[in-house]
Amino acid sequence: MGPVDATPTPDEPDAADARGIAPDKNRPSATTGTDDDPATTGKDVLRLCVTVPAIVTLGAGVIITVVGEILAIPDAEGDTVWGNLPFLGPILAGIIAVLQPLWRPPRTLAAFFGPLFLLPLAAAVLCSIASIVVWVMPSFQSAVAAATSTDGFHYWFDGGAPWPAFLLVGYAVGLIIGLIAFLVVSLPVIVMTNTREFVVMNMLDRDPQYLRRNRISGIALSLTLLSVFGVPSGFVFGYPAVGWIFVVLGVASCATVVLTQRVDRRRRAEALGDRRVGLELPRTNDKAARPDATEHGDS
Repeated sequence: MGPVDATPTPDEPDAADARGIAPDKNRPSATTGTDDDPATTGKDVLRLCVTVPAIVTLGAGVIITVVGEILAIPDAEGDTVWGNLPFLGPILAGIIAVLQPLWRPPRTLAAFFGPLFLLPLAAAVLCSIASIVVWVMPSFQSAVAAATSTDGFHYWFDGGAPWPAFLLVGYAVGLIIGLIAFLVVSLPVIVMTNTREFVVMNMLDRDPQYLRRNRISGIALSLTLLSVFGVPSGFVFGYPAVGWIFVVLGVASCATVVLTQRVDRRRRAEALGDRRVGLELPRTNDKAARPDATEHGDS
């Protein structure tokens, strides 16, 4: 009688565990990262927007808007920052949107970016409504008229009701700051504390031998995306030295991503289309690099 092959097949739990894939139905699927994850359905993304931290943040934004408009009344020359306080509502909403999944797993792209688009919008709308309510009050109008300079100019209220800026600009700024918070805080935390979640979320090769490489590529990816904001910001706002620093950082981090990451091409091809997706160094004799390879490699 010949020797018995005790090697577990890819479908057995031991083989899954060996590659960092727990046989858990709550873990994102190999194809999309979200098929088996209830927190990434539309209903549950909305539920993430009505958590206690989210509601408290929205309420704080409304209060800050009212306080900011009142404090801006005597500042007819624009010497203070009080008139900008209403923008804090959408900004705080964008930040809390991308921080919540860090303590409310599972951490999937939908859990991060769904609330990122919705919470700043809700904050911008609520802050705009609060601004309108304050603006139409007769006592507020009288106070603004009394504080207006002799030439009829008021820095914060010269153009009339400020709520359109709070709605449009506030939402845009909230999205940008939220995305930066994701790149600076959320993504590095996921990469460092639970690399396997990042690997699944970014559709990288889940073979344990590539875990350290993919961790490095995750940090480098965060720096690369951050440079996308840093380069134009440095040059546009008159800080060319900062812009060039981000240029160097972006090039170095992008090269690091290509040199270190190991992409699961099959999963990306299924999710994003039947084409080559993801750059990496060539891997010889590694069937997992081919789109037609099985999920765990040929056995």
